[in-house]
Amino acid sequence: MDLTFYLRILRRWLWLVIVCACLVGGVAFIVNRSVPPTYEASTTILVGSIFTNLDPSAGVINAGQQLAPNYVAFVKSYSVLQATVENLQLGITPESLGQIVSTRIIPSTLLMQITVTYGDPVLVADIANELTTQLVAKSPTNLTQTQQRQIQVLQDEISRVETQIQDLRSQLAALDEEAKNASAVEQQQSIAQRRRDLGTQINTAQASLAQMTTSLTDLQRQNNTNVLTIVERARIPTVPIGRNVPLITLVATLTGAAIGGGLGFLLDYLNDSIRVPSDIPLGTTLLGIVAPFGRKNVLTDKLIAWKQPRSNITEAYRAIRVSLMHAAMITNLEPHHTFVITSPGPAEGKSTTAANLAVIFANTGLQVVLIDADMRRPTQHILFDIPNSVGLSNILVSAYLGVTKAATSKLEEPLSDYEQKAAITLVKNVVQKTEIAGLSVIPAGPAPENPAELLGTVQLQSLIRMLHEDLEYDVIVIDTPPTLSVSDTTILASLIDNHVALVVEAGSTRKAATAHALELLRNLSVPIAGIVLNRANLRDTEASYGYYYGYYDYDSSRENDPRLRTSGHRLMPATPNRNGSKGEAVQDTMSKEE
Repeated sequence: MDLTFYLRILRRWLWLVIVCACLVGGVAFIVNRSVPPTYEASTTILVGSIFTNLDPSAGVINAGQQLAPNYVAFVKSYSVLQATVENLQLGITPESLGQIVSTRIIPSTLLMQITVTYGDPVLVADIANELTTQLVAKSPTNLTQTQQRQIQVLQDEISRVETQIQDLRSQLAALDEEAKNASAVEQQQSIAQRRRDLGTQINTAQASLAQMTTSLTDLQRQNNTNVLTIVERARIPTVPIGRNVPLITLVATLTGAAIGGGLGFLLDYLNDSIRVPSDIPLGTTLLGIVAPFGRKNVLTDKLIAWKQPRSNITEAYRAIRVSLMHAAMITNLEPHHTFVITSPGPAEGKSTTAANLAVIFANTGLQVVLIDADMRRPTQHILFDIPNSVGLSNILVSAYLGVTKAATSKLEEPLSDYEQKAAITLVKNVVQKTEIAGLSVIPAGPAPENPAELLGTVQLQSLIRMLHEDLEYDVIVIDTPPTLSVSDTTILASLIDNHVALVVEAGSTRKAATAHALELLRNLSVPIAGIVLNRANLRDTEASYGYYYGYYDYDSSRENDPRLRTSGHRLMPATPNRNGSKGEAVQDTMSKEE
């Protein structure tokens, strides 16, 4: 199996890929457009005291990193969620609230982020803030409010003293500049005194700062790790969470296409029908490939070989005709040939194939009669628009074909002149001429009660012999019932000298059914000319049998083959002509085809 094999499967199931892609992509687009907007709000909390500790140690930082995952889990504890639900009167269960809350540790920090997703922008911010408040309030070892106030007072006082010291140092620097420009002794003494006063104030302030710093450090050391600080509260979001609808739709479409392709490969694997020439059973000849034309099971405009003689479909039937004649001449050098057209099951195109082949044979200048032996579902009278009031059934039930003599002598004893004339007259009255030169049709006639028994009598043998010898028809094409549906075809084919063409519909006829039909015919020693692959996808057939289709000159090349013209295997050797004279060779009609 090469890449072409897989590409052929994808091309065959391209419609399924497109349907799945459009279906999945369309559903994804509609769902994403119809879902109400969702908003998101987040709060940020610091675990530990690195912001309040003037000199945090490595141990303090490590302790905060170890505590952070515990607080991440604590956010979704029942006590925190329940308190949030009650305070906001959300009307949902704590479990439901937990489903819209997510927490994470910002990498390489001690910051924990609490995120809430909800459809109401105001409420989503309230939920995030309330969760944060409840988490801080329910933290088991947090600082007391008194400790927090003391720390805040000390921090404020330290900031004030630091500012004071900075101002005093600025004043001292200004005095130094003033001293450089002073010339009078009194002025210099005044500046020196002021410098001493400023130095005293700076020393006093620094001593106070050191004392307050020591007090703050002692206070922070009472609980310098297990501290939660709200860094940022949630704000009301103004824009919903961005759902990239085009991207989601694209991904869904590609996913649908992949699903369709997978289904196509699965269905192709499970499909047991004959689709391409390589599916035909080994040892069986492929007579030809016919592409789909017209509507299936609609008989109007099916005589394409007559109405469109230069179409590709007609060329395909010409190629089949050449293959049939080649098969017939290999096993039978007689000038007359009988071809039985059948199929394994119904509605596979055997009747249309038989009709068009009869037209093709007639177009070569041969005298052709088409017999509709499918008495259960006759169609040839519809295809050729002729009456079906009398037909094959009338002939077979007649007593003018020498049934008694034939039954006892196996057709070796000739009929009397009266019987012969009566039989010929009967057949002539049933045979109906068509608008196509050289083509006559024997319709099925009224439906009998026992078609199989009727076709199994020797009357049919007498009819075939009479059509060839007395009425001088060169080719007889018989449209028979499906092989596997009824026994008519196998009975008929076993009684007469013929070649059977089995019509199978590509993508419909099962391989097992085809093999069974071939086995039935071979068990009766019926010569099988080959198989006609009907309604085949030409692109599929080109992939595995590309030399066959599109090369319609195959027909003419066979007709001009000098081996067929000189080897004695002529289609019409020397035989009595239409006027009864003998010994005059009939022109090779294979060269007459239009």
